[in-house]
Amino acid sequence: MKLDACLCNSASYSYSKKGEQKKIQHKKKRGKRLSILGLFSQEESFEYGLKLGGIISKSYIEMINWQAEKAEETLNKTGKITVIVLDNYSVHKSKEVKKNLEKWRKKGL
Repeated sequence: MKLDACLCNSASYSYSKKGEQKKIQHKKKRGKRLSILGLFSQEESFEYGLKLGGIISKSYIEMINWQAEKAEETLNKTGKITVIVLDNYSVHKSKEVKKNLEKWRKKGL
């Protein structure tokens, strides 16, 4: 049995009557959401955090605090800052995250 990213069985054989749309039945019970927050450093690394459920400000701040510590080490060793691009995701605009921006900037992030 093969499972895709959603843990669904990919049908290897099926049919439908002419003129009818093919349907694949799934069990109604679904698993918990697995959220992945990834950080890619060109030609160096891909780091990520996994969380069951959605990403909220608290878990996002924990991940970025970890990255800020690494950014501070990089800044002290090489003088280079680390850049993380924030998009319009609601967590990026939250009050809790905005409170941390200056602290992260001081660490070279």
